[in-house]
Amino acid sequence: MMKHMSISSMNLDTVLNQASQQLQQNGISNARHVAQILLRNCLDLDREEVLRSPKQLVRSGSVAKFYRAVSRRCHHEPVSRIIGFREFWSLPFKVTSAVLDPRSDSETVVAAALDFSEHRKYESLRVLDLGTGTGCLVMAFLSERHNATAIATDISVEALSVARSNAVSLGLAQRCTFVSANWCAGISDRFDVVLANPPYIPTAVIPTLEADVYRYDPHVAIDGGVDGGACYQQLIPLLSKVLRRGARVFLEIGVEQSELVTNILRANMLSVIEIRKDLSGNARCIVAEAETDKKKG
Repeated sequence: MMKHMSISSMNLDTVLNQASQQLQQNGISNARHVAQILLRNCLDLDREEVLRSPKQLVRSGSVAKFYRAVSRRCHHEPVSRIIGFREFWSLPFKVTSAVLDPRSDSETVVAAALDFSEHRKYESLRVLDLGTGTGCLVMAFLSERHNATAIATDISVEALSVARSNAVSLGLAQRCTFVSANWCAGISDRFDVVLANPPYIPTAVIPTLEADVYRYDPHVAIDGGVDGGACYQQLIPLLSKVLRRGARVFLEIGVEQSELVTNILRANMLSVIEIRKDLSGNARCIVAEAETDKKKG
């Protein structure tokens, strides 16, 4: 446990130094930066206030709240789950135990979809987001394409509640309908853009993941079966019924899964148009379209 100093003598710099040391001792990287984020959140301060007034005394209640947050991070609970939100595409998304913690790698999917729709930014676009979770993919897309409307599905009622909340807070609720469904079951519309980040981690690999993921991400949102391809096998055969002519599908994939997912797409009459890499240089997004569309185009 962290050693407590006399409350009356504790200022911002003191609590930051103490917390940074505690985090570092528990194997947390970027300890000082993490401590600053937690402190700003617990005290409702901005970065400039922390840097400008390091000798500012801290109220006892705020110190106790900060210590609890630091203790949670020492147990490898992700910062986003402690403070309750994650920034994605420069937008704040509420995060709870019911949803996958958004990763910056997933922005690759958004960027690819936006590039595809660039020439249609003034036309009506219909978007389908499958397994929406926090809603980060579809909300990021809608924030850039003001002409677009969407349907977002998830099998988890709790996840849909989080996504709806994010849509409201981002001012996008009027353009997105949320549906409780297993992928696109029961969806009769057709769409120009289909987004999905299915679970793709092989079951046997999950216990070896970092504690931040293994302990705190819902396993239903990351478990891709024996080879990581189980959800693609379920999802991809359903896509033809929801695609308009000329539509494209944007699927997030795991490292070294491009061949696996490409084969499933081809087996279901979908052609791979592009494989996008993330900022780390890993294949992260497969872009596909119906083979008939490619032949007609």
